Amino acid sequence: MGETKMLDLQRYDSDAPRPNGPAVNMLLLGGLDPLCGGLPSPDAELAAALAAQDIRCLALKNDASSESGRIAANWAKDAGMNIVSLAGMEGGALEETRALLGGAVTLGAGKAEAEAFAPYVRNINGVRIGVLAVSERLAGGFDGRADILHPLVCNRVHMLLAQCDHVVVLCHAGLAGTDLPLPEWRARFHRFVDAGASVVAVMSPGAVSGWEEYQNGLVFYGLGTVSADCETAASRSLAVFLTLRQNGRFQYEARVLGQQNGQIGFSGQTAWKDEINALNALFLDGTAYLERINALCRSTYEAWRKGANPRAMLRRSLFGALVPQANAKRENEARLCALLSNESLRLAVLRAIAVKQANEDGGRI
Repeated sequence: MGETKMLDLQRYDSDAPRPNGPAVNMLLLGGLDPLCGGLPSPDAELAAALAAQDIRCLALKNDASSESGRIAANWAKDAGMNIVSLAGMEGGALEETRALLGGAVTLGAGKAEAEAFAPYVRNINGVRIGVLAVSERLAGGFDGRADILHPLVCNRVHMLLAQCDHVVVLCHAGLAGTDLPLPEWRARFHRFVDAGASVVAVMSPGAVSGWEEYQNGLVFYGLGTVSADCETAASRSLAVFLTLRQNGRFQYEARVLGQQNGQIGFSGQTAWKDEINALNALFLDGTAYLERINALCRSTYEAWRKGANPRAMLRRSLFGALVPQANAKRENEARLCALLSNESLRLAVLRAIAVKQANEDGGRI
């Protein structure tokens, strides 16, 4: 891979000789957020780009039990998605969702762990491709999705590499509402590359989080929201075009997608590209990255604290006697349980507390 990590710059010199041999064209898109109605269709340029790919990947957030989930599944089918990650999908209508997707391969979900962790393996033009989908899950037992924190998940990547030229890991993990990965998740994604993955991509809908080249692999920390037709929803994402060749060689290009005039297409907005390039630059500056992520964790922690006891103000009022203390205690306990079972939120709160204590101690941890 090249050293360049910015949008609109070539990964390789266009005049340099291209590697010969067979290749597989693979496209990675983000996720689909809950929809208010119909979903905008790809414009002519994007539709042509989709048709040129051997493998097209997308993630669904809602299952077929909701109208928005059915709309999203039908859109994925009509757009020709042949791999759909259900690892981060909410709801239990697994078979109904699969039926709507037609012949698309679904990954990351199943009635048993073996089914949820089952990879997609295919030989295309002599290039062997393996794809896995995993997701951050609430603490507890198996819930029908492939858990990204499963103790053997990296072993699965390593074993898949033994039969493939490339392993691609589709992930659903991270702190909601942020455009940077927590250091703990960043380290986890790096471990997938260490285990043999060529590409790791966070596909759950949310903010675009940039990417970095690590070792001999590539990590995309958030491909964003492909489309959400609500007027207040953010519809901006990355389309990642991969050219996969034998023996682990590959090239890539990332382009920004946006919505305009009721269609989804490639965006030329310079401001968006500048924002993503600025995020990528943070991954090359460890100090700036930690300062930014620590600030995000502090704001997340403060927001959680303010909501930790929503009845506190009321109890201090003249009507406090009307609110049983037991109800407030149970509410706080429920919120604490929710915090402990959400890995990203728990990590953010722990980091925020550590940063707060360090600041109080004059910067000493």
